[in-house]
Formats: sequence, C-alpha cells, structure tokens
Amino acid sequence: VGEVTQNYAMVAEAVDDWRNGLIQAEELLNTLEDVEQRLACHQEESQQYYDEIKQAPPEVQPALNEAVAMTEEGLMQSLAAIEKMKLAFDKEDDSYLENGLHEFEKASNLMVQAYHASREAASKAR
Repeated sequence: VGEVTQNYAMVAEAVDDWRNGLIQAEELLNTLEDVEQRLACHQEESQQYYDEIKQAPPEVQPALNEAVAMTEEGLMQSLAAIEKMKLAFDKEDDSYLENGLHEFEKASNLMVQAYHASREAASKAR
C-alpha cells in the first residue's frame, strides 16, 4: 500500500471496525458523512489555491496548476467513492462498500501524488 490520505485512513478503519462488529452501521455512515463534509470543504478551497498560484514565479505556475487540478480530480473521485459507499446502506448491499473503498483508495493515491507534485513545484519556486 502506497501513501494514503488521512480521510481514506479514517474510512478504511471505520469499515474494518464495522466488519469486525466494533461499530454499528450508523457509526460507519457518520464517519462517511464526516469525511464527505471535509472533502467538500477541501474542494471549496481549491479556488483559493489557483489565486495563490498567480503570486508564484511564472516558471512554476504550470506545475502548481497541474497539482491543484490533480487534487481536484482526486477530490471528485473521493466524493464519488463515498457516495457509492453510502449506497450500501440504501440498497443493503455490502459490495458497494467494497467497491467504493477500493475507488476511494485510488482517489487517495492521486491526492498524495498531487501533494508531492505541488511540494516539488513549490520547492523550485524558492
């Protein structure tokens, strides 16, 4: 397993706890909704990043913009994955949890890549 985001780690742990009977379905759903909220807030902040990038040296702006675009893609995929996981409760079908968690992990990996890409671009700006 590569690096994952804190949000993914929280969700994966909650799914594990639920599978092992340590938490109720309601608690798992609460965790999913909390993380969904955090992702949505993160999404709203992206616009600020684009504005901040305009202050960076021109030669690093493309790399920084690409990193933010990657982050946005990761956020969209993460939100879609959480949405899918929540279907498990409506449809009473745990396969939605499995598939959604797998998609969330991929989205999380993308977010980590974006983070490293932005750090690398920023280091060149100094």
